Amino acid sequence: MTDYAFSAIPMLERPAKPRAAGQTMMIDFGLGLRQQEDILQLAGAYIDSAKIAVGVARLLPRDTVMRKIDLYRQYQVVPYPGGQFLEYAVLCGKVDEFLAEARAVGFPAVEVSDNLLSISLAEKQALIAKASAAYGLEVYGEVGKKEGLAVTVSLEDDIRACLEAGSSKVLVEAAEIFGHGRDISLATELTAAAPPEKLMFELTGPWIEGTAYSEPDTLARWLMQNFGPNVNIGNVQPESLLRLETARRALGVNAGGELPDGLSGNATNQDSR
Repeated sequence: MTDYAFSAIPMLERPAKPRAAGQTMMIDFGLGLRQQEDILQLAGAYIDSAKIAVGVARLLPRDTVMRKIDLYRQYQVVPYPGGQFLEYAVLCGKVDEFLAEARAVGFPAVEVSDNLLSISLAEKQALIAKASAAYGLEVYGEVGKKEGLAVTVSLEDDIRACLEAGSSKVLVEAAEIFGHGRDISLATELTAAAPPEKLMFELTGPWIEGTAYSEPDTLARWLMQNFGPNVNIGNVQPESLLRLETARRALGVNAGGELPDGLSGNATNQDSR
């Protein structure tokens, strides 16, 4: 068991890895191996999965990709290539080549999305089923479109279809919830479509027009205020990992100068990580 500093100071407990709820997905836009190892040594206990974004894996030497994957897996972090890369493979007619290579280099999972790709729900389900059944990969489905693109099926139906096809978890595209402010009514509707542990809400980033760089941290806190500290949150920037975990653990003072709910001044807390 790790000996943590300031262990006499209470904080909210969280499920240990591997956990179904309260997952954090980090976005990796091409971290160098030394950067990646530093982050994992510092915050690996708080990262559940890592998305190697868009087509970044195509730009790297194969050996480097394999080393990145192996390093993540050493820390019980599930790495997977971003869904837009698979969308591109679909356009190129290279789905089987993509899935075979994902398996060969050591990815344990892939993301199946239709952010920018126009495919039917049946075609999306077939992709999920193929990745799972034919290639033995865990699948994270993603629902929703990038800003400005038409949605042809309800997000609730899309979520159910992804799960029925074999997705272990469904990511919610940030532009759907945060494209025009903060849509609590839609977010609440989606949590009714699937168990909370099956959904992961993605945060915004500079790739979504009009997003302020500081906004993702604020939006993460908003998600926790509405759905609790163990809501699944994705697209977390590496530099925000510890800020997010301190918020999940209520390591701060509430408005009014009181301890957060669930803690008392005499509490003791042995972290179970």
